[in-house]
Amino acid sequence: MNVIQYFSKPALVGYLQSHNITKVIADPELENKLDDLGIEVTYYSSEEASKKHNDELSKKKSVTRGESPITAAQALKTKLEEESITDYTSAVKITNKSVKFAGVDSETPNIHKIVYSGD
Repeated sequence: MNVIQYFSKPALVGYLQSHNITKVIADPELENKLDDLGIEVTYYSSEEASKKHNDELSKKKSVTRGESPITAAQALKTKLEEESITDYTSAVKITNKSVKFAGVDSETPNIHKIVYSGD
């Protein structure tokens, strides 16, 4: 899916409703800006989760089989699985920078991607 940019909350809400979005994962920088969307919003930084995981992994003296570094897109996929979201067409990732979508299509195909730069 393409990245869409919205500048107003009414337009964003219209998009979410028209696409039957049931789960919003938003960057923590947007906290308090998305409170009244009418959909539950989970504030989560997949970039920070990836960095934390990879930092902890690098500090281990021995790595357990199957443990490996993860990308931000893989961290997002894990978060969606924790939230019991398997139909990515019903979920949206909202951020304030389009560069935060690197690799998202390969890990979570068909997830909606929105850059929101409104109030």
